Amino acid sequence: MVNNKEIDSKMTIENKKVQIAGLTSQLRSIELEKKKKKLASQGWELTEYIDNGITKSFAIFQREISEQELSIKNKSAAVKIAASIAVFIFFGAIISGGEDKKPRDPAAIKQEFLSKSLKNAKNVSKDTKKTAISQYLSENQIALSHQSEFYNCLSEKIYTKSEALKVGEVIGWCKSEFKLNNGFPKKYHNLDNLSGQFHPWDGSHIELERFLKAQMHDSGSYEHQNTTYRLVLEEKDPHLVVRTNYSGKNAFGARVKSTALAKIDLTTGQILKLLEAR
Repeated sequence: MVNNKEIDSKMTIENKKVQIAGLTSQLRSIELEKKKKKLASQGWELTEYIDNGITKSFAIFQREISEQELSIKNKSAAVKIAASIAVFIFFGAIISGGEDKKPRDPAAIKQEFLSKSLKNAKNVSKDTKKTAISQYLSENQIALSHQSEFYNCLSEKIYTKSEALKVGEVIGWCKSEFKLNNGFPKKYHNLDNLSGQFHPWDGSHIELERFLKAQMHDSGSYEHQNTTYRLVLEEKDPHLVVRTNYSGKNAFGARVKSTALAKIDLTTGQILKLLEAR
């Protein structure tokens, strides 16, 4: 805890929240001690530790810092943010040619989207999909209040059907199912965030790989072998089950093969539960 001493009027308190990862409470305690030693050299002192399991445990650190130093840090951060915004605006102007572009015709957007394969449809922006689906519903005399349902139906099929199929054919299946049943008989799930959970070059699951490295004796020796997943699209508990095979060096320097199986949140990619680790 912070010492009960009078703080100089020109000093203030700075807080830092640090995540503490570990398969067991014992491993998390070891990780906490490492963080304490590292931050102590920078003047940080542990004030609170909350052990909430594998991925939700965290520690709060505090340190005294002069108001002048804190002001300089805040100004530096503000300058960096302002510079980033300026660069973004600058390059945005270059890309757009500095000219105002007229909004595209919704019918043209719909036609272009429906002609794409399911594989290519994964890279289309959410706004473009919404515009295309809204136009599709209008042309088929379906109330726009059903846009979200159609969006989810199409999104789920994009990630579960053959990538070679065309969007126009698949959204037609959604329309037929909707009209036959006067609504969708099952709940469809928005899977738009699925691709972003995996590294595009080797297929490894980003959050699971980060977690596994944090548990290793030598995280630099981590080598991904392969990752597979299956969708569990239950209405009340939709999730992914991800299996990763990897290897790394143990405390004796020997390379050991390991496997991890985890339950993953469908939307955020966060680890809900480690099902197997060997």
